[in-house]
Amino acid sequence: MNIRKEKRERDIAEHILSTHIICILLCLLVLLALYDLKPWQAYQSTIYFWLFPSIVISLSLVSYLLEKFYSKKIGNTSELILISILLPLTLSLAAAFPKTKFLLLIPVIIAASTWGKRVGMAVAAFSGCVVLISDLLPFLSHFSPRDFRMDLVFTGVIVLAGWFIGGLTDIETETRNHLLHLANTDGLTGLYNHRYFQEELRRHLAEAAEKNRPLSLIMMDIDYFKFYNDVFGHQKGDRVLATIGNILARLVKEPSFAARYGGEEFVVVMPGADREAARELDEQIKREVAGFPFEGAENLPAGRMTISSGIACYPGDGTTARELVRVADDALYRAKYGRKTHLYFSVVDELRAFSHSEKELFNSLKTLLTIINARDRYTFGHSERVAGYAVALAERMGLPPEQSACSSAARTCTI
Repeated sequence: MNIRKEKRERDIAEHILSTHIICILLCLLVLLALYDLKPWQAYQSTIYFWLFPSIVISLSLVSYLLEKFYSKKIGNTSELILISILLPLTLSLAAAFPKTKFLLLIPVIIAASTWGKRVGMAVAAFSGCVVLISDLLPFLSHFSPRDFRMDLVFTGVIVLAGWFIGGLTDIETETRNHLLHLANTDGLTGLYNHRYFQEELRRHLAEAAEKNRPLSLIMMDIDYFKFYNDVFGHQKGDRVLATIGNILARLVKEPSFAARYGGEEFVVVMPGADREAARELDEQIKREVAGFPFEGAENLPAGRMTISSGIACYPGDGTTARELVRVADDALYRAKYGRKTHLYFSVVDELRAFSHSEKELFNSLKTLLTIINARDRYTFGHSERVAGYAVALAERMGLPPEQSACSSAARTCTI
């Protein structure tokens, strides 16, 4: 979808660019035609009149093409400069050479294809009014009722051209924005979807690396959501998802953004935010969710709707999008077991603190747990819980720390 969107925008930009180039070339051809393609035979004053606009248009064309093809972001600065040059030029030509009034269509086309119907019609109306006023001023020309009527028709034609071309531009822009909205948002919650989250996370990570700034990622999961769906039905479950989406949209402020990761899982990306800022926002979201009167929430184990979450931060917990998502997901999985927010940490690292003499053993155990995690998520959680139980049991029995750590390692490796 993103590739097709970029191709569509590129094709439209190239088409508009080609139209603008043709408009400028038409101006140059008309200027040459005024002198019967022999400018060296014109009077000296008219040579200056011909040279000045030609040089201006040529320079504007060069700057216009350079900006279009070598600028990273295509903007409307070049079009604004072009309009400011072509509009007075075509008006002066129309006043000096009435047969060149059709050139007023050129700034109208450029304005309508760039900014839409309103601007295109405004430029057309302004050009037509200038032409009509010039017909009425005696020091500019002798009043001719026939010429005035023809200029009225001509004004209507260029206004119609601005309305038609600008209308197509507005429809195309609106359609493109609507399709982009559909491609980037989740229909149920109104938040950004998983695809947009992945793309923006990579982009913000690149900016964080370039500017040496932190970035935090919060991953959230609704507790007992399957139980809620089974008891109250999926329609009520959809209402819960939509309500939590509204809460996230209200609490998460730019440049941070929230997205639906999938199912009952949500993510919040916080560019420039450290761990503490992420923790504060996470607690605020939890309070809002717990305090909302969801229908039937009193029947849940906690007596209210709750969420579990995991937090990961760049660069401490990872430097790529994949690493941060994995770390936050692991922390979320532990939080589901303990029903609280978890910052990422390794249980093996905690066990290692009991005895430095078993470093190689714990390194091997850490590698083993990583392999188990990649192969079977449930087994990974089960192994860590058994390790925790083994340590707690050994401490309860009064075993020294060295034996407690070894008991944990032995119990974990037997699972």
